[in-house]
Amino acid sequence: MGRLDLTIRYDPARGFEDEALALARRLFAQFDEAIDSLALTPGAGAGFALYLNGRLLCAQDEAGRAPLVADVRAALDGRAAGGTGAPRGAAGTIRTGARVARDGGPAGRRS
Repeated sequence: MGRLDLTIRYDPARGFEDEALALARRLFAQFDEAIDSLALTPGAGAGFALYLNGRLLCAQDEAGRAPLVADVRAALDGRAAGGTGAPRGAAGTIRTGARVARDGGPAGRRS
């Protein structure tokens, strides 16, 4: 089973601290218990970048936009080059601690 280690690097001098904190909150809201670690790493010249398992997913200076939760989801879905070996449950679902029914819908709901 792969790990889900996220790092957000940001340059506080360039005003990215609030954006970095907001991204961290959104990542926890989406992936919750599937996250093995999430580090916020301030540094001069860091810009604003998101890494998954040590691999750069998005850097604002290169992409021309801020990193997004969608960048992680794309990497986990295999749409990004290189793959990540992220944890997956049955039928390729991302394990977040929530139960998933065989049909892919939430477990416990009945029509």
